[in-house]
Amino acid sequence: MRRDKIINPNDVGIVFGILIVLLIIGSLFDFQITTSVAALNNTVSTVVATYAMLPLTAMVSFLGLQIIAGRDCRDRTKDIGALVAGLLLMGASIALTVYNTTLYFHEMELYVNVLIAAALNIGLSMLLHNVTLNSEADELYRFKKFAMTVMIVASLLTLIGRLLWDRMDYIYLVENNPSLFQSWWVITSNIKITTSESFPSYYVMSFSSLMSLSLFSRLIYAFRHDERFLFYVGFIVALVLSAILIVGGYIYISDLAISMMVMCLVQVISIKVIYNE
Repeated sequence: MRRDKIINPNDVGIVFGILIVLLIIGSLFDFQITTSVAALNNTVSTVVATYAMLPLTAMVSFLGLQIIAGRDCRDRTKDIGALVAGLLLMGASIALTVYNTTLYFHEMELYVNVLIAAALNIGLSMLLHNVTLNSEADELYRFKKFAMTVMIVASLLTLIGRLLWDRMDYIYLVENNPSLFQSWWVITSNIKITTSESFPSYYVMSFSSLMSLSLFSRLIYAFRHDERFLFYVGFIVALVLSAILIVGGYIYISDLAISMMVMCLVQVISIKVIYNE
């Protein structure tokens, strides 16, 4: 049976066109735009920033669950190894989610942060595990391979970008009363910045992983012809969540644009390699 492409080249072109326009606008007017829309300490923005890594960390937990569920009970050594590996992946993803919550919601008790973060992480990973129970084995294997590849490559590219370039976050710039015409490209060679969340942004990278929702067309029978719909749903949701972070002063428009471009490019290449499309 012939299947539609997971990601349509025309759709990718549209998304990249939008992101390029945003990057140009941000490169020229990042600080001015953020100044006009920023609502610092906004509750909605704080919540979004607090749980921004959930799309990625829940995926890591899902991969851990898959390793545990697929272990070979006939071989005790492999069985124990798979169980330990799966639990380590889940533990690491929960720890990252919990750590991220402690950065922002200081007014909440620590144990409340831990419980909410752990519940969301485990709940989302179990939901994903349950909805893929009836998926074809080959498709599920390719999906797991794709997810692992994208997370590793995108994380490394984002880390490299943050090591090569850094910039003062909006709150720091406001405190130092900069000129409205100050360039957004701030090299912090003489100033130690500890609160910068960009450039690129891990949070936007996490949101951008939602564009791979189009892969559900291969995993869930009910979505078998909804590739384009799922792709645009993921893109729009990622765009809205990232825009909320801009309002909160956590990132700039240029962070949004470059981070989504990197993640989209990694996903497209991974799909072409893993799915032969």
